[in-house]
Amino acid sequence: MGDAAILLKDVAEEEKEQQQSPPPLITKLKISSPLTSFPDHIFDLADSLEHLDLSGTGLTTLPPSISRLTKLKIAFFSQCGFAVFPRELVSCPALEMVAFRGNGMREIPEGSLPPNLRWLILTNNRIRALPRSIGSCARLQKCMLAGNELESLPDEMAACRRLGLLRLSANRLRELPCWLFTLPELAFLSFAGNPCCSPFLDVEATGTAGNSTTTTTTTATTTTRGGDTVVSNGNESTQAHRVAEAELARVSWTSLDVHEVLGEGASGVVSKGTWDITIEQPQPQSQQQHVAIKLFKGGVTSDGTPADEMRACIQAGSHPNLIDPLGRIHDHPSGAEGLVMQLVPARYRTLGLPPSLQSCTRDHFPATAAGLRTAQGLSILRGIAGAAAHVHERGVAHGDLYAHNILFDDAGHALLGDFGAASTYRSHYHHHHDHHHRRHHRRYDDDASHDTKHHPQHLPHAQQHQHLEQIEVLAFAHLIEDVWRLIRLDFEERELRVSMLLASLHRGCATPVVADRPKFSEVHHRLCEIGEHLSEAAAAVTVTC
Repeated sequence: MGDAAILLKDVAEEEKEQQQSPPPLITKLKISSPLTSFPDHIFDLADSLEHLDLSGTGLTTLPPSISRLTKLKIAFFSQCGFAVFPRELVSCPALEMVAFRGNGMREIPEGSLPPNLRWLILTNNRIRALPRSIGSCARLQKCMLAGNELESLPDEMAACRRLGLLRLSANRLRELPCWLFTLPELAFLSFAGNPCCSPFLDVEATGTAGNSTTTTTTTATTTTRGGDTVVSNGNESTQAHRVAEAELARVSWTSLDVHEVLGEGASGVVSKGTWDITIEQPQPQSQQQHVAIKLFKGGVTSDGTPADEMRACIQAGSHPNLIDPLGRIHDHPSGAEGLVMQLVPARYRTLGLPPSLQSCTRDHFPATAAGLRTAQGLSILRGIAGAAAHVHERGVAHGDLYAHNILFDDAGHALLGDFGAASTYRSHYHHHHDHHHRRHHRRYDDDASHDTKHHPQHLPHAQQHQHLEQIEVLAFAHLIEDVWRLIRLDFEERELRVSMLLASLHRGCATPVVADRPKFSEVHHRLCEIGEHLSEAAAAVTVTC
């Protein structure tokens, strides 16, 4: 056989092998073109498909045969037209994550939620009630409900003991249920823009964005302005809000020069810029300051509304470990709201990365993130604990106390930013009158039982405020764990001692009984003591040498 014949034979055999080899398995599929029905060809992938994204297709129903997708773990149907949550999804045995953001959805039938759900996204719909059967979702960890019409949460939801993140902003909740403060893993909570906030502040843009429905409560009066429901609680809260605004400079848009965009999030765009400041004394002169300029978008984000973010940012005020607001923008040509912020120097970098689909409620970290010095890690934790103590003293819960919202430099100085999920639960201008009674109320969460029959219907405001802070202390416990994993240990005696002290602090912050957790002021004090121990031990080693 000649060389040419041998070559042709080899090519033919290679083509035959390629024809016989199975095609690569498809595990992820995204379709964005308009759909009037569920495509049948998707079932050809039933043996492998794990992630299906049909967002923006206009789909309104699902076929019963979707149960054939036995490997399906993630299903996105955002910006479609599902008025009712499709009960067909309950038959998908592996389904863990479902998204129906912005569907105009009004109803979730009983028994329609997949039992193995870990992550449920229902942001920006018109849902008025959750099914009692949500209590059967024992694996639920992340629940995004901002921008709906919820007036209450079912008591059965107390059985969702693994719930770690809950977004309730921009609804119609008149109160936070007592069982919420018994959930052992809840660390990230947002509830701004609800009538339940109105005893403490003037609430704007409550309820669903773009919905003109008027809400009334016994503690607040409401009006409708331009499609937004505005809840007013009389002179006290309005005065407090005005005082908060008065602490910031009024910045005219004409005094700002916007440069390049630094970043864009769900709530707005942040740009680098300069601010022309006129100093009157001893004689008028102009001075330029480099700043960050954040212009807010409209509408509801997954965490809440830009209006609530701006309010919380203003009330949080100034602190060495916060990205400080400097002024509120006025006279924007299009009427946009905005803040002039402290410009963070380029030497700062982000501590972590946002949660992935796999990690769900916990940040993840690239391999290059490791290598912090012990003193550097302690400094980061101490700074953030101080910032958290400061904002809670002013009646603000950050709601998103994650490493990915923290910037730090080589010296270990840390800055906490992004108040997009923050909730203002008390005006710091009016001190709570029963602070000294906080520890004397009957504690209702001593045991791990979630039998809601034994939960009181209402909590005193002071006790509720303390528990809101203690919920966020669990988020800080996660941060302690994350930062300690990033530290490069030399296994010296002083570092091992610090490790033991941090482990003890972590246990206290992470205890499943919410009422047993320390306040941030106590956490900050403990971290200062640990830092002093490290410094004294290092000094002793230096003297010995």
